[in-house]
Amino acid sequence: MNVRVASRVAVALITCAGLAAPVFAQTAPTKPAPSKTTPTKPAKSDPASQPAPQPEATPTNRGAPVRGDYVKRGKSRDTLLKIGVRIMGMSSVKPDTNNRPGLPGKPDGKPKNPGTPAPTDEVPSVPLDRKARTELDLESVSMMFPLVRSTSGSDLLGNVVDWPEVAGGTMGYRGRLQVAGALADSQPDVLTGYAAGVQIAKWIYVRKPDDRNIRDIELTLEVPVRTYAVEFDEKAASLVPWPRVWPEEAASALKPQTYIERGLTPEGELRDYDPKIIEQTLQAWLDEEGIKDIKSTPLVQVAKVLTGRVWRTVQPSGDGQVSQRNTGRFMGLELQAPSVTLDRGRGSEHDMVILLVAMLKQAGIPARAVIGLESQADGDRFLDDRGGSKGLRAWVEFCVYDEARNSINWVPIDIYRMRRSAPRPPKLTTTWKWFGTTETTMELVPFALQYQPPTDVATYPIAGFWGWFVTPKAPADVEMALSFHATDIPRRQGEDLKPSDNKKPEKKKDKFGD
Repeated sequence: MNVRVASRVAVALITCAGLAAPVFAQTAPTKPAPSKTTPTKPAKSDPASQPAPQPEATPTNRGAPVRGDYVKRGKSRDTLLKIGVRIMGMSSVKPDTNNRPGLPGKPDGKPKNPGTPAPTDEVPSVPLDRKARTELDLESVSMMFPLVRSTSGSDLLGNVVDWPEVAGGTMGYRGRLQVAGALADSQPDVLTGYAAGVQIAKWIYVRKPDDRNIRDIELTLEVPVRTYAVEFDEKAASLVPWPRVWPEEAASALKPQTYIERGLTPEGELRDYDPKIIEQTLQAWLDEEGIKDIKSTPLVQVAKVLTGRVWRTVQPSGDGQVSQRNTGRFMGLELQAPSVTLDRGRGSEHDMVILLVAMLKQAGIPARAVIGLESQADGDRFLDDRGGSKGLRAWVEFCVYDEARNSINWVPIDIYRMRRSAPRPPKLTTTWKWFGTTETTMELVPFALQYQPPTDVATYPIAGFWGWFVTPKAPADVEMALSFHATDIPRRQGEDLKPSDNKKPEKKKDKFGD
């Protein structure tokens, strides 16, 4: 089967027609370079001048912000999320022969099945069609998958741990990379410094001379997560003015992201979308709401206005999920550019989330997409090897930063549930369910803050959350399958689990591809 990429409204619209996922671009992933400030030469002192005033406290010189109290957490639930990513060489039909014996004849001397030779006849070589997988030409691989430490309604439990050869071991974020069925790496490195608090776990494989032919690669993860019901103090948060300077985590969320501000062209190149449609739409929406100066309007009110506009503009249509035709296994997501969603007036919940994030960022509000699983959607198993499409969810988080308190608040918006509850939003002066306050966040287990790792990994037209860097080069065509399985963590195992320490440095190894 083939995957093709279509274009509409002068932007990239990614479509998938089946099993194969052609690669489009790849360069070596690099760690984000640390920011460097060039010191300036001090000016000569002037005895007649007054001492320079002390610099005012800003997010850059008074430490990292603390978690704010505008989004309060309530009751919680501990879930163990198991994720599988399998990358395979393409299937091809391989002709073969087999000497099949004839079936015994009937009493009348005729064969039991028409066309089947009698036992006394010579047995011919019968051609058979057998599926064979192409080999993957791999000398080395950096395999990447997102690591989410915290959202408004979740915390990763434990830290990144090794996956032991025997059963058991310390519970935490752990994963193992297997190549051709053999263990390649069980202790990932963690790459940090990406937009909106994104972190990436990376596993490495380097081929040895005696390694056998490679036809498949499999990444298996276990991620313990504590999720919470959340309550948003909208009244208090609405009094918070726009900050003069955003803290680093929030400021980084305003940077361009794949599938938000950029996507694939029909030629397979990763390019920025044309921003004019988003800019013009934002201005039109603000004018219709009577907002002349966006910074003189409370930030929370602006976010609510844009949420309401997406709510009434886009009708949910489809789930965006792409599955293998012959097995039903989940492969990834087909995503529209924000301008395409505006033009069509419909899209999957992922398209709605992407549009809302794009509009919030265009307005100057840091925002991010959160992708996770609804753990109550289909018992404790969904999107597994048996197929099915229940459970995959997406929602939005936008940032409220209180400079006076140096506190940061990520506020959840479940735009999909809003639109499914009613075709139009209530009045702005009323409290909206799923705008901040929602109990359902306790059932949503996040695993990604982006649809594709924000590194220069190989790019495919299906968003599958994972990414890889391959030498000598990434395969042009692969088959992929993702599976998810969620269970409650037994109380005994979870008694000593604590939220991940984001400041604790992870164990590092000398690996290529940083």
